[in-house]
Parts: sequence; C-alpha cells; structure tokens
Amino acid sequence: MPAIAYSTNIVPNVLRRGDKIRIKGILNDNAQEFSINFVNEICKNPDFITYHFKWILDEHVIVENYKDNGSWVDHQEQDYDSLDGVLYSDDDENNNNNDSPLQYTNNNNNNNTVLNYSVLGPIFDLEFTFQDGVIDVYKFFDNKPNRITTYEPYFEISEIKALQVWGDVKKISELTFKYA
Repeated sequence: MPAIAYSTNIVPNVLRRGDKIRIKGILNDNAQEFSINFVNEICKNPDFITYHFKWILDEHVIVENYKDNGSWVDHQEQDYDSLDGVLYSDDDENNNNNDSPLQYTNNNNNNNTVLNYSVLGPIFDLEFTFQDGVIDVYKFFDNKPNRITTYEPYFEISEIKALQVWGDVKKISELTFKYA
C-alpha cells in the first residue's frame, strides 16, 4: 500500500449538494499512481470510504470505488487517454527526463498544446463537485475544467468527514473548499 501523502478533516462542515473541493499537487518523479479518498472516519485506515479516486498513471487508468465495512465495492476502471482534456506523456515511459513535455489533447479539434513539467515534477489539478447523488470529477487545464468522470456514491456525501491523498505525491500545493 502506498504511503499517505496528505490528510485533512472536513468536519465541522458537512458536504452538501453544490459543494466543491479543488486539489492541486505535485507528483513525485516517475510517479506511477496516486489516489484521493473521501473517507467517513477520521483515521489512517478507515473501513468506510464514500469515494475512492485512483489514477494509475503508468497504466493510463482511472479507478473508482468505495469501501464498506472494510471491503472494496463497485470497482470501476476507465482508460483516461480517451477522455477530453487529459494530460499524457509523449516520451518513452522509462524516460526520467523532467524536462520532457506533456501534451494536452483536445479531441474536438485535434490541436495539441505543449506543457512542461514544473521544476519539482508533474502536476495535477482536480476538482470534485458534489451534486444530487453524484460526484463529478474535473481536471483543469489553463484554469478551465474538463469533466473526466462521474461517480454515483453508495453513501451520502454528508457522511464524508475527511480527505486523504495517497501514493506518489510530493506535495499538495493548493486545497480549496467551496461551500454552496
């Protein structure tokens, strides 16, 4: 199990419809995966997780599920290369050069914009929007959101008490709570 990189409590606030959580971070060099858990217990290894979002970078997969009484349930995977607004490396996977560009692909018009890694490593910028019965996940590019997935949680979002970031994350550079 990868190490926990960051954890914060959401309580005393209760998440409601229309609330948003935006998280920006810097990944480790040669990062393979990271995950963001919206947990129902304030502890390191909770038995109840409303939403588990994992990005397996080297396999180009997003995994979503939840944890009920210690068991993972509703495992869903999708290829993130096929989603609009997703960053991918155009270099060999074994290339350790931090100066290698990332490409942004817009599937609507086939234009590519070259980005560079930051000095500290590749970045991620995600926003989780809590709606009626769903959690929408957006990846930001040029400060514009691109929806990459929608998940229907088993538990009510009001049961979420904390946020945990696991895996190959060097640091969290920004965490913003927007309450409706």
